[in-house]
Amino acid sequence: LLTLTSFQRHFLECLACFEYITIYKQRPLNDSGEPHPLNKGLIGAVTCHLEIANQLYYMGVPVWLVRPPGAIPYDMNIGAQCYPRDPS
Repeated sequence: LLTLTSFQRHFLECLACFEYITIYKQRPLNDSGEPHPLNKGLIGAVTCHLEIANQLYYMGVPVWLVRPPGAIPYDMNIGAQCYPRDPS
């Protein structure tokens, strides 16, 4: 039995997959090697894989790269560190 929220979640996932396949997956790299302009209308994707994050970045998709602290190079510039919290 699908509830309204479950239906909405699955519908939005299907819509996102359709948009990715029809727009972003077929998008070629710019001739200059520069990434496409960032689409600020998207929430973005969360990944722990560097290759996928790089691919999405060049497609113009916002991406959140999640890495364990041990995998972050010492020379990386981190603007702010955030911690998970209970939303209540």
